Amino acid sequence: MIALIRRLRASAREVRPSDWLLVAIEGVIVFISIFAAFQLTEWATDRREARQVDRLMKRLLVESADALAQVELHTVAAIETAREASDAARLLSRGRCPTSYGDLDAFGFGGWFAAPSTPAYDEMLNGVGLSALPPRMHGPLSSYRANLDWMDENFGRASQPITFFEPDNRHVRVRYLDEVDGSGREDMATAETQGRAATTRRDYDIEGLCADTDFREGYIAAAQLYERYLAIRNDNVIAVANACHALAAQVGEPCYDRSRLAIPKSSRERIDAMLARYYDRTDRPADERWSKVAPR
Repeated sequence: MIALIRRLRASAREVRPSDWLLVAIEGVIVFISIFAAFQLTEWATDRREARQVDRLMKRLLVESADALAQVELHTVAAIETAREASDAARLLSRGRCPTSYGDLDAFGFGGWFAAPSTPAYDEMLNGVGLSALPPRMHGPLSSYRANLDWMDENFGRASQPITFFEPDNRHVRVRYLDEVDGSGREDMATAETQGRAATTRRDYDIEGLCADTDFREGYIAAAQLYERYLAIRNDNVIAVANACHALAAQVGEPCYDRSRLAIPKSSRERIDAMLARYYDRTDRPADERWSKVAPR
């Protein structure tokens, strides 16, 4: 070992100063080359991830716009049902009989909610993650997904309809309608023997139901419950619309027009009005009032 060290020392004494300079220069060149290679690789990775995030943002915009159209479509229908139910319940509570109870089938399923699909959001969570998006997107997108998940869990397909009366209530008569010719049938034996489907329609004895204490009390309670369902639906619309407008402002494209489904002008105005009240209530800064920032 000592002999090896002595030979190394002897070899080092034989190296001229200019040779040491060349060794140092070569070392610097190698270091710079390795560093540049790492930087280029990191730059390429960042560019690739940035392009991926941009594509995801555009897909998320379309996805949230479609979700907004679907949620708003069901909510508008629920508003009309709630109006009819509220008018009927008000008369019943005063001891008077309404001329109509509205669409009792739609009313009975007032809390039902079909959650829109979110493949782009799922891909983002399983890929780059929410942290890869601009920080100002985190809140709106988290709230958007949380609201959809909560609605689906509490009012999804498995949720039970509101019950106003027992199925055998004497004031309700079920008729079967032949889907082929539309003629009314009080039994579906003919349709079944001919291999055809039959749908049902209920005929209601309005005055008889009005005099039915159980129905009257159940209907009034259901109308109040439906109003709460509608308020929850509107909150869900606000969450989805807030995410859609936030994405639109970031991407630089309009929210409503990115939906592949039609969002009527009346719905746009209703959503904007709810968003404005939401922003005022939460004291949002001007640059986070997405509906005013996003292009139209």
